[in-house]
Amino acid sequence: MKKDDKIERVCAYCEHAVVIRESEVCVCDENGVVRAVSTCRRFMPDLLKLEPRPRVLPDSDETVFVDI
Repeated sequence: MKKDDKIERVCAYCEHAVVIRESEVCVCDENGVVRAVSTCRRFMPDLLKLEPRPRVLPDSDETVFVDI
């Protein structure tokens, strides 16, 4: 991971927490039921919970994309 890629320190992205579907709470192994936007000192990022950012292509020529 690059140094400039900062992971937001919230329970929804923590390795210890499981987000309850269709709600704003998580079940944490350490603290029990907590809000998904809260955090604690035991935060450990789980990279599989992050949503990928869309890649932006550099300005390119449209002739590169050819219909087959």
